[in-house]
Amino acid sequence: MIICTPRQTKSQHGEVFLSISSVLAEMLSSIESDLKFITYRDHKLLSDLADGVINPTLVVLSGGEDFGSYAERDRYETRLAELCIAKEIPLVGICRGMLVIGKVFGFDLAPIEGHVGTLHKICFLDSGESAIVNSYHNWVLQGYSPSINILAFDEAGNIEALKHREKPIECWMWHPERDNGIRDKIMRRISVLIGVN
Repeated sequence: MIICTPRQTKSQHGEVFLSISSVLAEMLSSIESDLKFITYRDHKLLSDLADGVINPTLVVLSGGEDFGSYAERDRYETRLAELCIAKEIPLVGICRGMLVIGKVFGFDLAPIEGHVGTLHKICFLDSGESAIVNSYHNWVLQGYSPSINILAFDEAGNIEALKHREKPIECWMWHPERDNGIRDKIMRRISVLIGVN
């Protein structure tokens, strides 16, 4: 089973909607067909994870809305990330998901301008390769964690990707579901993360 957190939005009438990109759903279901989308009130799922009743192949914290926009989502995803870390369940963070995971590991959030609805160049530290990726975020991670390797920076030195040194955790600030140019590389990284070659 792959668990994926949805985007949370509120209508003009105050209704809360949860959604997921159909492309992201297709990407994840190509890895495993048992795909579960959660609500942020599904505390049974958190209990089942904590008690070992379920053991997902992968948990994905998706993008959407700034951290701090929805306290319920912030708390839920933080607890979900903490459980994945403790249980060594493979964990991926996309954009906002990377911010959540980064905060769990002690990084700070800092506001940034000019990173919404644009493309920019990043450089992968492990290979020296560069790529053009999309950008849809108002915040970046700052700081350092001894358990985290920085995988990529943008040209201004902002952290764009990270990976845990020992646990199966990897995060990206861009949206692979919106970017065909780097999607295959991300799918290979997820396969390695969960032990599928």
